[in-house]
Amino acid sequence: MSSDKVQVNAVEFFGDACVGFDELPEIDQVIVDDWRSFFTEPDFARFLSGQCHAARRSAGALAEAGSHGPSARVAALAHDLASTCGGLGMARAHRLAAELELASDGRCDARIEALLPRLLGAIEAAASRLETRYPAAQTESH
Repeated sequence: MSSDKVQVNAVEFFGDACVGFDELPEIDQVIVDDWRSFFTEPDFARFLSGQCHAARRSAGALAEAGSHGPSARVAALAHDLASTCGGLGMARAHRLAAELELASDGRCDARIEALLPRLLGAIEAAASRLETRYPAAQTESH
């Protein structure tokens, strides 16, 4: 493997671009539907709103921590986001967060720089899509 190419869990990194995450679904609807089956519509809206808000809040903290380079804080926040996003069905964001955690633990600056903005974008895109699909959740968060 050349020095300008790194492969992590079947996702290739070339410089500051990574290939492979865009093929993942933004939302795993099976997970969302499973959650929805446990709640009444108003309770599901509150749950979804709270989870989207928590993911956005954690993404903001991660952006701040990530601006200072790799650290245990970045790894911990990425770990938390991997759990939050995975549990909510944000498939792409979940995978990006898990990869960011690995990169942070390994102090891989180039991978962190490539992953962080993609993760932040994936979280916002997934949260927005969920709120659009379930408008009551958006009303609950405002």
